[in-house]
Amino acid sequence: MSDKKDGTKKDSKKSEKVINVRGERVRELRRQRGMSQSVLAKGICTQATISLIEKKNKVPSLNTLVKIARRLDVALEDIVQGDSITTQHKLSQIEEYLKQRNYDAAFSILSQNDPEQIKDLEARRQFGYLYGLGELLGHADYDEAIYYFNRVLAPAQQGPHNSLTVLATIGLALAYARQGKLDRARIYLREARNFVDELTFTKPRQLDVQLTMRLQGGQCALLLGNPEEDLHDAESGIAQAVGQGRLYLLDELYDMRAQCLQKLGSDPSADEENARVLARIINLAAHTVVLEANAEVPAAAEEAVSESKNVASAQ
Repeated sequence: MSDKKDGTKKDSKKSEKVINVRGERVRELRRQRGMSQSVLAKGICTQATISLIEKKNKVPSLNTLVKIARRLDVALEDIVQGDSITTQHKLSQIEEYLKQRNYDAAFSILSQNDPEQIKDLEARRQFGYLYGLGELLGHADYDEAIYYFNRVLAPAQQGPHNSLTVLATIGLALAYARQGKLDRARIYLREARNFVDELTFTKPRQLDVQLTMRLQGGQCALLLGNPEEDLHDAESGIAQAVGQGRLYLLDELYDMRAQCLQKLGSDPSADEENARVLARIINLAAHTVVLEANAEVPAAAEEAVSESKNVASAQ
């Protein structure tokens, strides 16, 4: 046991040295933009943290460093030394761009990396999933999406299922459904729902997996001619997102719900129209925040989520 603890500590120390911040570059960029340390730090970290970054190259958390780079309007690579951007950092950037539906930015990173050359299995699977998701949603290249999703699932056949298994499987279902291969879509949709039942979601970040499953599962169900199943996914996803104050995919879930009700022959009500308008507001708000677990939500976004709760309860 003691060996494992010592090894964990050593690994932790190694990981802390991965990012080498260019403090002098941060100071130079800040001054060029006429910012004080307190202005750069506002809403991100303390002024003391900025001072330590600039004077001693102190390494903050990745999330803090990403926000500082964004406020300075530079790429993360501009304020770190050499090749210190790790695979996991790149994965975080790609995931964030995809959540913001900024597919060009996501592919600018994806295209520079070959998932098959990544040694870590889970990182390789995550790269493959993000590649597939980008092809599915950004390029509508369903053959490529299917290829990458299958690469994610190949290792999973030898071990327990996890959230990547669920996401890749529902991705396959939606890709096949959009190709018109409904029999295959039906098989993968059923498998994805079975996988979800096997998993226990305990972390706040895993809510995104559930919301993705609700949205893409519902979209797939609608293409398969099951609007009732689609409606159930939409309403369950809205309840989960609103209950947790989560912006991610909420606009698309509202849209899916409205489309499903129309498909079922329901007359659009005033509340339903309010929900559709609200979805557009939330969509704009969602594009202005970092969609990560525990991210701070701007006041406008908080008001949108609060209003969404009123609309949801009225319905």
